[in-house]
Amino acid sequence: MGFNSIALGFLFFIDFRLNGFDILPDIVGYILIIYGLRYLAEENQSFRLARSMAIPLTVTSVFDIYQAQQNANNVSFEFTLNILFTILTTILFILMVYNLCMGIGEKARNKEDFEMENLALRRWKIFITYQVLFLIMILLGIVVPPMVLLMFIPMFIFCIVSLVLMITLFMRADTRFRL
Repeated sequence: MGFNSIALGFLFFIDFRLNGFDILPDIVGYILIIYGLRYLAEENQSFRLARSMAIPLTVTSVFDIYQAQQNANNVSFEFTLNILFTILTTILFILMVYNLCMGIGEKARNKEDFEMENLALRRWKIFITYQVLFLIMILLGIVVPPMVLLMFIPMFIFCIVSLVLMITLFMRADTRFRL
């Protein structure tokens, strides 16, 4: 029904790099999300908004396939642009996920599945908590570069947990709404 495609797309947001190349490129994830939303977008405004945000994220994700190593001690114009680009795409990503969760919540409410509606809201709260902490980490990393090193492992674990919870939300939505 589309939710499994979205769940699979979220697997590609785990950022594993080898010599600067993203092993699981985000562009594939966004394409899968757009594919999953092709029918869901007809169901409510939230899914339409999520789809409209996934499209520019697909385009911008091309620039994230390869990232040269940056020296945080050498703050250049390019480094500053990369930080701004990351912040802007993160905000757009947050809005996309918000609309995905609200779309599930609305669909669940219409089917009087209040448990699913509450689950979507709880998963959104966990996701936004991680994203806000991620943005804080980026900003702290500019001011105090060693902070990124201290926060990296806990934030990576939180990232994985957040993504797994979102993936299971979409898989559960697929099961619940297929009936």
